[in-house]
Amino acid sequence: MKRSLLVSIIALALVIAPAIPVAADGGFDEYGYNDSARVFVGTGASWSLAKGLPADYLGTYAPDRLVMKWNAEWDRGNDEGWNDPNGYAARLDNEWNGASPGRIGRRVALQDQVGRRVR
Repeated sequence: MKRSLLVSIIALALVIAPAIPVAADGGFDEYGYNDSARVFVGTGASWSLAKGLPADYLGTYAPDRLVMKWNAEWDRGNDEGWNDPNGYAARLDNEWNGASPGRIGRRVALQDQVGRRVR
């Protein structure tokens, strides 16, 4: 009994230990952004607050779930003001998903790929 408990504890430690540095190296902020993983998981309201806007800025979309994913090229384009004459291989995926009492649920998936110069 003691041996199986010890083996279980060691196995659990081996599974959890690699995750600790990942969580310590960024993780999600209070709004839902995880910049190191290039993902946002939150609501329209939390996205608005992260931009310094009022929580109700998006109106009826404020309570909807929002998931955004982007690649390193998207970050590079934002950092450089989209000025590279050779363009960017940037990609952004957004998914809105929401329903609330008295309103029909909606799901909208948007993808944007930027392979050219953006102005």
